[in-house]
Amino acid sequence: MVGNRTKYIRFWTCFKFLFSGLLIGCLFSCSNSKNDSLLLLDEEILKRPIREKAKKRRIDSLLSYYNPSASSLENFTTLKSICEEYKSFSFDSASKYSVLLLREAKKNKVKTQVAEAATLHAYILLSAGIINQGIDSLKNVSLDSCDNSLSARYLFTLSKGYYELANFNSEKAFSIEFNELGNRYLDSAIKISSPESIEFQSYSGYKALKESKLDKARTIYEKLIVRSDLPKRQLAMEAACLGYIYEKLKDNRKSIEYFTISAISDEILLVKEYTSLIRLAYHLFEIGDLDRSNFYINLALEDANFFGSKQRKIQVLEVLPLIKAQQLGLIKEKRDNLIILLALLVLFLLGCIWLIRTTIIKNQKK
Repeated sequence: MVGNRTKYIRFWTCFKFLFSGLLIGCLFSCSNSKNDSLLLLDEEILKRPIREKAKKRRIDSLLSYYNPSASSLENFTTLKSICEEYKSFSFDSASKYSVLLLREAKKNKVKTQVAEAATLHAYILLSAGIINQGIDSLKNVSLDSCDNSLSARYLFTLSKGYYELANFNSEKAFSIEFNELGNRYLDSAIKISSPESIEFQSYSGYKALKESKLDKARTIYEKLIVRSDLPKRQLAMEAACLGYIYEKLKDNRKSIEYFTISAISDEILLVKEYTSLIRLAYHLFEIGDLDRSNFYINLALEDANFFGSKQRKIQVLEVLPLIKAQQLGLIKEKRDNLIILLALLVLFLLGCIWLIRTTIIKNQKK
């Protein structure tokens, strides 16, 4: 009897270890490694409600200073600040106030103000994918009396408009023409920028990227993003360009790294018009982090709808079905694995019952 009891103890000990191993194995296989940068991004996303309240207070304060009957010079400064708050946050509001800004600038008959207002208005239109109107708004703008920095910003915005037009044009001849115009305006922007300036590095990096000189572009952008005087909004844009470069170089790890840096900066500034989180979701999908990629792509869709960007919605909808299909496949796979595991467990338990029953019968015969 003592021998039989020892056998039973050994049997149940083995059973418990086997079952625990299976359970831990299942839990481990479902868990994802937590990257510190991604965790930081998740933390910043959780702070959204606080930032949104703060942004609303800033905008309300600025709106309280705006008085249509006040002098145009005062209103120009206030309207410009309102546009800066809205430009990457809400297209409808940004467009509305940029039109008012342009109107005030023309009323003042100050060429620098008109150039500044037109450039900002065009930037807002291009952000929403309204390309032709964005380019048209920059026509007949005089750069007389404008400093090199403003003139370069105007020319760079115009170049981006033509590059966007080339991307969305199916006619090859027109696409070539628009790219050439983009190159021409970009070269002009680089030419008048100070070689030591952030703008010079940014425009030069963008030119190398457009020319598919990826190693050159990477070197420029990697130097640019470590500058201590680089504004956070620009850090988001330049890091996104680096992410895109590593995407082209098939370096998934580096691509994730820089798209994450960009997404964190965007989140801190409450930017709703971006590419970084969309591309980050795609790359996380590629390495199997489906939970996070699904969360990010749905958040990107929500932000694109909030801002009102057609082109961002298109980019999101190119990635979203892939993630959803993979998720459905994973759910089915997990369900099938669970069924198999349960079936094996039932067979194992039946085997245990049979073994116990056989042992009892043998003992009774003795």
